[in-house]
Amino acid sequence: MIRTHITENGERSIHIQFSPDIVQRGSALIKETWVTALAVCDMLGLMRAGRFIMPELSALEHRAEYLGAYNGTHFYNDSKSTIFEATYAMVTSLAPQKIHLLLGGLSKGVDRTALISQLKGTVVSAACFGKEAELLASSCQAQGIRASSHKTLESALKESIKKAEPHDVILLSPAGSSYDLYSNYIERGKHFKELVKKFATIG
Repeated sequence: MIRTHITENGERSIHIQFSPDIVQRGSALIKETWVTALAVCDMLGLMRAGRFIMPELSALEHRAEYLGAYNGTHFYNDSKSTIFEATYAMVTSLAPQKIHLLLGGLSKGVDRTALISQLKGTVVSAACFGKEAELLASSCQAQGIRASSHKTLESALKESIKKAEPHDVILLSPAGSSYDLYSNYIERGKHFKELVKKFATIG
């Protein structure tokens, strides 16, 4: 939403506000939308405004949370994505970057194998972890996605780091609940962040 306001001294202020779904999908999408909004303002002749008010760029913890980069590989914590739709939205927001996806958790009664075909072309590898890891890895392989099966998140992350190249993304977005290995998604996300610091030395 773009709103204009005229102050008492005649100065025009432009306030750009983003919807919650854009904010939740992370700072990268916010910045992209901000650039688009500025282009719209320019077309409308609003660029002479006295000042622009830019929205907060920080993402929520465990939702599209950017952790940093190591050797050119970018790390994201999206542990809060406990359903496939949330994971798919996150993957889409990071395209066309090559994504190494950490997929796991419990399906909560949903057949995730039928949805994995939607990841083809964007996800270059999937490191599946937890109780349903073998089923998820098999489903990914059936769709032509390189996949491996792991008992723990730690093992899955190590495998993803081995496969990642500069400019690639390693994304924890499990598309399942955390209860096979963790008490909740927060504990899972915090553990992931600890592992990233341990193995990737974010800098």
